[in-house]
Amino acid sequence: MGNPVAGMIIKFRAMTKGRTTYLRNLLDLSNYDGRIHGSIHVNGTATGRLSSTNPNLQNQPPEIAGVKIKAAFVPTDTSSSASEVEKLICKKYNWSENEEMCIVDMDFAGAEVRGLTTYAKDKSLLEALDSGLDMHSWVASMCFGETYDAINTARNVPKNLQTENDKRLTTLRKHAKAVVFGIIFCISAPKLANDLGITTDEAEKLMNTFFTRFPNIENYIRTTKEKVYSKGILRTPTGRARRFPLAAYGGSIGAACARQGVNFLVQGFTSEIVNRVLINCKSKFKSIRARMILTVHDSLVFEMPVSELNKLEAFLKENVRDFIKATFPQVPVEVPYDVEVGPSYGEAKSSISDYYAKKCNSVV
Repeated sequence: MGNPVAGMIIKFRAMTKGRTTYLRNLLDLSNYDGRIHGSIHVNGTATGRLSSTNPNLQNQPPEIAGVKIKAAFVPTDTSSSASEVEKLICKKYNWSENEEMCIVDMDFAGAEVRGLTTYAKDKSLLEALDSGLDMHSWVASMCFGETYDAINTARNVPKNLQTENDKRLTTLRKHAKAVVFGIIFCISAPKLANDLGITTDEAEKLMNTFFTRFPNIENYIRTTKEKVYSKGILRTPTGRARRFPLAAYGGSIGAACARQGVNFLVQGFTSEIVNRVLINCKSKFKSIRARMILTVHDSLVFEMPVSELNKLEAFLKENVRDFIKATFPQVPVEVPYDVEVGPSYGEAKSSISDYYAKKCNSVV
């Protein structure tokens, strides 16, 4: 509220948290050989997502109190002064001495929404996703009667240049996005109202408008909840099962199980896609001399020589895009991905072509 002392306390707390929770933890854990050896758990979550501990590498913040935490995660040192461990890694992956390395962050765009379409095949939704429209701008245009172009243009206008109408359209997109992800997690109207800072009645109207536009999604939620109560078990299209023995108790416990079931089918199937892609890419990485480092929910993080970046786009089309189409024919839409490259995990902000051109003075 503008109190300078309170502001200093908040900044101090942020700096303390960054130092004790993240920086000191990373330094202590990497003391042996300069590397972080975190644990990744295959069965750490009920939905099938991989989880991480010691430390939680999936929960590293980009920045705290002005310190770029993720920038601490850098590629393997290929110089002559590298540690013995890193020299062994270079030898294994056929990296030359002093070869310039980079970090690649490949993130699936709106993976859970694509997973939802496996169960709720709304024709207009499928067409919008296949045509490459921005999902949340399109949903906002459908729900609020505004043009797609107006909403999508407004979201790209810098905040300091936005007109009142731009702000209104941006707010509509924000509401649509909250509803879409809220539906996947079976959010209640009071919770949605709290998240958006609106009344419960307004939140209910938003949800009712969404379900009116997309009846197949509402039908998916209803039938999934019925299966949780009647059968006590759900399976994804590939067979991953989750049981709900407490659903039979009914009441608030049964309702919680039903909500978990709605989320499980979407998130569980999405996690299977990501995990299978991870396995497939790792087995083929030899062709681009890459090395898998980490998976963070819907993204894969790996390191590779800068000189191999000119092969990366073709590699990903074959081993990610085409692999998903062949392995998961149940998904009715394409599952796109964004790729960013940089000298560290926290600085992976460039496109493949831009970074390759910058470093190799060429064009992909």
